Formats: sequence, C-alpha cells, structure tokens
Amino acid sequence: MRRFFVLISGILLTHYAVAQLTVSGTVISSEDNAGMPGVNVVVQGTTAGTVTDLNGRYSINLESGNITLVFSFIGFTTQSFEVGNRTTIDVIMEPELTQLSEIVVIGYGTVRKSDLTGSVSSLKGAELTKIPSINAAQALQGKVPGVQVTSATGAPGDKSIVRIRGMGTFNNNDPIFVVDGVILNNIDFLNSGDIESMEVLKDASATAIYGSRGANGVIMITTKQGTLGEEQPTVNVTAEYSTQQLEKKIDLLNGPQFATIVNEIRPGSYNNVDLVPNTDWQDLIFRTAPIQNYQASVSGSTSIVQYYVGLGYFNQSGIIPKSGYERFSLKLNNIYHLTKNIKLGNNLTFTPRQQQNTHDNAVFVVYRAQPVIPVYQPDGSYSEVPGVGNVLADIEYRNSYENSYRAVGNFYGEVTFLKNFVLKSSYGIDLDNIRNKSFTPVFYVSPQQQNSFSRLSKDFNNIFSWLWENTISFRKEIAMHRIDIVGGYTAQESSSEFLHLEGLNIIRDQKDF
Repeated sequence: MRRFFVLISGILLTHYAVAQLTVSGTVISSEDNAGMPGVNVVVQGTTAGTVTDLNGRYSINLESGNITLVFSFIGFTTQSFEVGNRTTIDVIMEPELTQLSEIVVIGYGTVRKSDLTGSVSSLKGAELTKIPSINAAQALQGKVPGVQVTSATGAPGDKSIVRIRGMGTFNNNDPIFVVDGVILNNIDFLNSGDIESMEVLKDASATAIYGSRGANGVIMITTKQGTLGEEQPTVNVTAEYSTQQLEKKIDLLNGPQFATIVNEIRPGSYNNVDLVPNTDWQDLIFRTAPIQNYQASVSGSTSIVQYYVGLGYFNQSGIIPKSGYERFSLKLNNIYHLTKNIKLGNNLTFTPRQQQNTHDNAVFVVYRAQPVIPVYQPDGSYSEVPGVGNVLADIEYRNSYENSYRAVGNFYGEVTFLKNFVLKSSYGIDLDNIRNKSFTPVFYVSPQQQNSFSRLSKDFNNIFSWLWENTISFRKEIAMHRIDIVGGYTAQESSSEFLHLEGLNIIRDQKDF
C-alpha cells in the first residue's frame, strides 16, 4: 500500500513540473522592427492566451503536451509555432498583403487599401446579415469604429439615426448615402442581403468629392452583381425567424404597495390595502413579437450579360399591440458587355412597405398609470386612469397606417478608349411615394380621454429626385507607381409634393369607408 502511494505521488510531482512551463518572447513588425502591442497569443484549439504589452513582450504559462501558439493581429498574417521544450519564442509579424490589395470604393472611383491616406472603414455584405435587422443602416450598429446607430423610438420600421464621429456644426448631422452611384438621404428601403460591400468615409476623403454634403461623413454602398465567367446560375435562399421581447421591466409598485404609500401621504385613502386591484400595465401591453426575414437571389452571367436578381421579404411585429412593419424588395442588377470597350448597366431597387403605428405615448403612459385601477369597469367599458388615461383604450381607438413604395436606381453607359481612359455617363432616380392614414372613432372613457367627433386624416407625399453624372477617368501604372485622375460634371434636382386631407364626424366608421 505504501509503494502504491509513493508511485502516485511521483506521478503528481512530475505532472506539476511540466505544468510550470513558461514561454515568453517579443513580437516585432517586419516593417520597422518595432515591438507590436496588442498581438493575440493563443494556445491553438483553446481560448487560453494573452496579449503583448506596449513593447511587444509577452509571457504565458502552459500546461503540458504538444502545444502550439498562434500569433494574430489585424492586418498581419497569422503565424503558428510548436512550443516543444522551448521557453523563448520571438516572432516577426508580416503584413497581410491580401488585405492591403483589397479594393475600396471611395467617391467616384476605387483604390487599394494600401494607398489610402484618409479614414475609411470597409465592411463586407456578409457582416451585415449576421443579425436580423430592419435595414442596412441598423446592421451597421457596433461594426464600424466611430459610427453610432440608434433608433428614435424603437418602433418597427422606425428610421435609424446614424452619426459618424459624433455631432457636427451643421443643422443636419446625417451622413449621405451613395448606393451604386445614387446619392440618397437614407437607406431604409435597402435589403441587407443585396449588399456586396459598404465603405464609411469619415474625414477629408468624404468632403473631397461631395463637398459640404459630405461633412457628416459618406457611406458608400455597392450592391451585388453576377460574376463574369460564371455561366452556371448561383441560387441563394435564406430564411430567418426570431423573436423579440422587452429586455427588462421597470420595477414599479404593485397595487398593495402603491396603496400603502398613498395611505402614508393621505391617511385613510385605502381601508384594506390587501383588497385593492393589482394591475401590471407593463404585462398588459408588452408582448413577445416575431421577426421574419426571407431572401432569395439568382446570379450569374453569359458571354454578354452579368445578372443579379434578388427578392426579399421582411416582417417585424412590435412588442406593443397594433405596431408592425412589412417590406418587400426586388433588386435587378445587370451589366451588358456590348463590345470589349463598351458596356451598359442598370442597378434598380423596388420596395413596397407598410407600417402600422400604435399610440405614440404608450410607454410613457404605462410607467405612470396607477396599479390600483382595473383595466375594465364591471360593464366591460374602459376604466378611467387619472392623469395619463387608459393606455389600452388609446391603442384600440387610435389607428395609424403608412403605405409607401420606393424606387431607386440608375442606368449607365461606359466606354474605354486609348487603353487608359474611361468615359462614363449615369442617370439615377429616387422616387418615394408615401401614403399615411389615421382614424379615430367617437369614444368616451373620461372627460380627459374622449373624442366627440370621429376624425379621418390622409397624407399624400411624393418625393422625386434625379441625378445625372458624367465622368472621365485616367488610370495608369508605371513601375511601382499608380496614377488615378477623375474629372466630371454632375447635375441634380429634387422636388416634393405634400397634400393633407382631414374629415370630421364621418358618417360610417367601418374600414371600407
């Protein structure tokens, strides 16, 4: 028995000695031989690891066995080293040339990442579809440094507010969006699944081409095209279903607690606090709501045509009753190669949308409604809620709908001549047709919450803009040098028409009328 104990102790001591292996070293850049801070040093196949300090030094304790250390840093090639019996591993990190050779869209042309002098962030389309989102602007949230994306109300279909590097000094702090060459104020209509890449121009690179309009930043969007030489059609189908719910309820007083506090302020208000109603207004209006997102696309090419056709459907129900957003989208992108030097193309998007809005102040009312008041009277009518009104009555009686369709796209022709010159002419359009309808019937809950005459209102809003651009560019490579020159002429015009109609005391309040 004693021998067995000694054997086990020996094994444990040997294991303990191996576990104390410490590997250290320095990580430097091949470009300047300087230490690189923040390099990830991870044990392959695990999450255990460390990062280099300000001088590029690191130290890591390893357990035992065949260990491989992986060194990684954004923009540099990932390297792996087997540890073996070594206690010192110094690493020289090499720039990842494939990333430096990536093409980034800036203004009226493209440039390699290695040639960039301004602040430009690039994002691939695949990154925008990882999380269900209403539109591409919302999908940017948390993915690009210096870009903040918020929602004004959080309602389904609500416009996303985008801020690039904070607030500016202009009255309008919104960036401009350029979708396949068409300058827009928002991209709420755009399906994220149709996007190939997105570039965010943050500083002088934004204003160099677009002037003062680019002072708040520019977001360049390139949509998908068929791949030249890919004669077999590529079909992609995706389906997503998710749910959303209130992340956290506000901790409010329940009925008996509220009655107890009131009795302390006004003694005798409630004779028996245990018998008062206990209404949780948050539970009554907040619900679990589904989000559906479906996308189908076909892309490919022939000897003459590159094509991309995308269909999308998005449906989001709100966590408050009678709120929701529904959108269909159709994307048509084509490039026609008429000759070796001449091509025509189009990028078109059609998007019908429908949005239903509930009572604007529903959340405000819920957090202020007294919990000692029941929702309904014994006769089934809504109870009066002093101060703020009965939120369920407002949701039932107030109806608001928005139906709209938007068409955005451009048609262009491109001619290559004298080998290094490209002449391009493009005509883009942006048509937004919006119809709003709201109806409130006659109802009475209390003197403060009533409507004596039924009210019907309709809004018609038509917005149209066109953009005509003509550019000529020169591009030539001489040894290690690249020359890019662009010149052109642009004309743009926008117009809008708004009409509001309102009627009182409608004879019949059925939906058909």
